[in-house]
Amino acid sequence: MHELLASKLLYLAPDFLPQLVADMRQPSSGMFLFGQREEPSKPPYDVQDGVALIRIRGALTQYGGWWTTGYEQIREKVRAALADRSVKAILLDVNSPGGTESGLFELTDWLHSVQGQKPMHAYADGLMCSAAYCIASATGSILAPRMASLGSVGVLWVHTDWSKWNEKEGCNYTYLHAGSFKVAGNPDNPLSDRDRNYFQSRINQGYAAFLSICERCMGLDPARATEWADGQIFHGDKAHSLGLVSTIVRDRDNALAHVLAQLSSTATMAFTENTMDLKDLTLEKLKTEHPELHAQLLAQAGGTAQDKPGGGKGTELSAPAGPAPSPETQDAAFNAACAMLEAAGFTQQVESMRKLKAANLSCEQIITVAPMLASAAGAAGTAEEKNGKDDPDMSKRLLSALTSSESMKPVSTQASHKALTPAQLEAALVSELAAMEV
Repeated sequence: MHELLASKLLYLAPDFLPQLVADMRQPSSGMFLFGQREEPSKPPYDVQDGVALIRIRGALTQYGGWWTTGYEQIREKVRAALADRSVKAILLDVNSPGGTESGLFELTDWLHSVQGQKPMHAYADGLMCSAAYCIASATGSILAPRMASLGSVGVLWVHTDWSKWNEKEGCNYTYLHAGSFKVAGNPDNPLSDRDRNYFQSRINQGYAAFLSICERCMGLDPARATEWADGQIFHGDKAHSLGLVSTIVRDRDNALAHVLAQLSSTATMAFTENTMDLKDLTLEKLKTEHPELHAQLLAQAGGTAQDKPGGGKGTELSAPAGPAPSPETQDAAFNAACAMLEAAGFTQQVESMRKLKAANLSCEQIITVAPMLASAAGAAGTAEEKNGKDDPDMSKRLLSALTSSESMKPVSTQASHKALTPAQLEAALVSELAAMEV
């Protein structure tokens, strides 16, 4: 029997149950409810401006099939998007009445566990109910138009009693079994009080797990569960007032714009925090936390690096006399230093340094400008937010303003980088970053 109808516990909006049964009898009419199998040649998601759009359509089951979307399919698509370097954020594009219990909470728990890897959001494309809402809530950010249908937080179980029909038709079914609950809820006998309590207990457990996901990921108040988790389906604006929706958007394009704005804001905050963290990076700390990187730096520098007196921030480098390295040599050294910093976990800083390099700043200018970038970028971001649109030239204008600032001063008075060898330039770059004071 089909996985969807074979399931006992359903996380499905009850309004769609009759349609589900009818469509199973006439499959050709059920493409909207059951979704449509993707062509094998199509990619698992679309990417728009760095956002992976993962579509979730129709009724949901653990493994999926011709008529349903599988929880395992959703997991694999999200896993692929997390591994895709071109993807900066994920948007689950949902239109589904819900589905079965098997595999649902394994998926939601996993989605919650990988939230920190890349920003995740969910968009209600008309319908996001029961199991579909449960999955979306695991992202912690649900975007919906004001007239979308969301909610139906609850669990459904149906028992069909064929005993009177069997009696009328002269049929009698005998179940031989071991284990008192082995045939509980069978369709050929009325549901006993004992069996009713047994199934109600299972329903209550599933309901509690559903509520736990909503409370933990969406911040919903358990004391108000009778308002938002009584099985009702709400329009987007009402769902927003109850906390089931994070943000009301006009449509999918508006949802994408919201995700991109959040992505830009998060990147600016992350750069600020990581840049400030650099002032605590000392040679001793590098040696303790990344001994292999520390040894590699010293070996390539070919000189002696000693801690600065007074606080241990940064290093003093002995720069040999000689001509300045060529631009090509400096570029090679710069790329090597970036690779080392990435190995140490300073991904955000390296990304910012590469943007500065792309704007034709020298290594010395990058070292000078970097400490000021966070505050300036924050100010520019505020201005862009007011304008309500992206400015692709913002970074270049920002750098131009920084390099022409009369108040800008070098961060330190260490040996001139022009006199350093390529290997020592790598160590000097790390040293300067370690000495930065924001």
